Amino acid sequence: MIFGKTGVGGDHFAFYTFNQSIKDLEEATIIFIQRMFFEKAVNLVARNLKDFLALFITLKELYVIERFKLYKSKSDFIKDYQVRFYQGL
Repeated sequence: MIFGKTGVGGDHFAFYTFNQSIKDLEEATIIFIQRMFFEKAVNLVARNLKDFLALFITLKELYVIERFKLYKSKSDFIKDYQVRFYQGL
């Protein structure tokens, strides 16, 4: 069940309800779908809505989730985050 779009190429966040077997969306896994990445289009983002919101509150941005495949190391992530968030790129 889609709940958020990034506005880029059809990328979106969704609740993964395991063929609708999970009825409480607060407990559903959150996935990020990038249709342009054919080999790995679906990625786990958070265990549930609470973890997803905690991630958003901590990062203050969700663009890094779109870029996660590009990071080779923790330091790559930190550098990109600092440049984009603190310098407004």
